[in-house]
Amino acid sequence: MYTKGGDRACFNLVNRIKKKIQGKKRVTTDEIEELVYKEMDKVSKKHGEIYDTEPRSYIYEEVDAAMEEMGYQRVFYR
Repeated sequence: MYTKGGDRACFNLVNRIKKKIQGKKRVTTDEIEELVYKEMDKVSKKHGEIYDTEPRSYIYEEVDAAMEEMGYQRVFYR
């Protein structure tokens, strides 16, 4: 992202979603996909560049890796 604040917001977004994936309650790919877009929308209020290619790719790759690690199907890069 363009700022340290934007980087931090992107990193925190990924960590929140990873915690959800790694929680005791099972999740679906649809739930996680919806959560990612909702969280990105929140971050975009202050950091519009969240929708640029690099941050979006980082988020998708990290979420997919967490999903696979927990035995789920990938959400974005199937």
